[in-house]
Amino acid sequence: MQLEEVKAAVAALWNTLGLNWPAGFEQHRQKVGELDILDWLRAMFGFQKDNVRNQREHLILLLANVHIRLNPKPEPLNKLDDRAVDAVMSKLFKNYKTWCKFLGRKHSLRLPKGQQEVQQRKILYMGLYLLIWGEAANVRFMPECLCYIFHNMAYELHGLLAGNVSIVTGENIKPSYGGDDESFLRKVITPLYRVIDREAKKSKNGKAPHSAWCNYDDLNEYFWSSDCFSLGWPMRDDGDFFKSTRDMAQGRKAKNRKPESTGKSHFVETRSFWHTFRSFDRLWTFYILALQAMVIIAWNDISPLNIFQKDALHSLASLFITAAFLRFLQSILDLILNFPGYHRWKFTDVMRNILKIVVSLTWVILLPVCYVHTFRTAPDQIKDVLSFLNKVKGIPPLYIMAVAIYLLPNLLAAVLFVFPMLRRWIENSDWHIIRFLLWWSQPRIYIGRGMHES
Repeated sequence: MQLEEVKAAVAALWNTLGLNWPAGFEQHRQKVGELDILDWLRAMFGFQKDNVRNQREHLILLLANVHIRLNPKPEPLNKLDDRAVDAVMSKLFKNYKTWCKFLGRKHSLRLPKGQQEVQQRKILYMGLYLLIWGEAANVRFMPECLCYIFHNMAYELHGLLAGNVSIVTGENIKPSYGGDDESFLRKVITPLYRVIDREAKKSKNGKAPHSAWCNYDDLNEYFWSSDCFSLGWPMRDDGDFFKSTRDMAQGRKAKNRKPESTGKSHFVETRSFWHTFRSFDRLWTFYILALQAMVIIAWNDISPLNIFQKDALHSLASLFITAAFLRFLQSILDLILNFPGYHRWKFTDVMRNILKIVVSLTWVILLPVCYVHTFRTAPDQIKDVLSFLNKVKGIPPLYIMAVAIYLLPNLLAAVLFVFPMLRRWIENSDWHIIRFLLWWSQPRIYIGRGMHES
């Protein structure tokens, strides 16, 4: 407490000017003496006393460490510099702002106009987030769930400080869960923890299949979609996230009815040997196509020097038909092996999987038809059926054109692979046109975007 940077952080936390204390807390304030910003947050939102003590030390050290490292040195040193506050705030809320941008929501970090009030408001937001994190228990393994909690509580904090009036009651807005002792733990964290506990029990110590229960990541994925805001604030007990917990609490008469689940959004590990093909599809595709090419070369006694002659290329061109069939097999596996996670599939996700099967099946049919029509070795009966294609003039051979169109997505992927900066920008972009173009290639998920390296 004798270090100047620590004194600066402590003095900033003692700035409670303009904060209205609850009537029941005023007597306690007179007994204890000076209370700081975190004590006010405890009084308004019902955090635990020891949590406030822990996070007070946490926040003071964060601010003091950044404050003493500033260059040029702040003057005077015992007054907290705004640069230190901004640096800590940007680190704490980096994920929260990214989450809001991803979901197309405006963040709840509203700042006043007065300079002295701005620093106080920023410290209030940082203190609120750390107090939420400090009591989150196992919920802190679900960072976007914490973002959802903070988003709503920060909005309430802004309403409290701005003196907003409720349309229903005509009184000043109050926190939804009240400021009773430990109300945040009992009313916010405990219901979420029960969902985690229920799913952990369904795993049967890891013996149950992955599709039968949800781990932390699966539950956290619920908050990667704007549908999470349907939970409301205060959170509705009948929301999708809590529905199976509600059913167990009420007790079900129908024992044969399967328990509902929040479901999985993007990945379900269905135990199957087909994963060896689905997970390493490009490797297996290369092996199979290379084997087919070597069989064709050996069977037709083609010399490596003559591989680019017309007859040799005609035979090797059938590789694209095999590639189309393997792509069709992969699209079917994507649907089957992900099917246990249908609980939270959107209509667009289902449509994308079905369209991929339809398109890949179309190529499986179209490429052999064009191949047979192009080459003279086709049986006469098939040539007669496809004779109408001879009327098409002024274009390259039909099969070559079909292969070129088929390979366009691969060409685009190769270009993006050469320029990883462009691919990272595209995947991190929130533009609607970019989202539409990426909709076909991959589901829009919150994490794992823009990770491609050169």
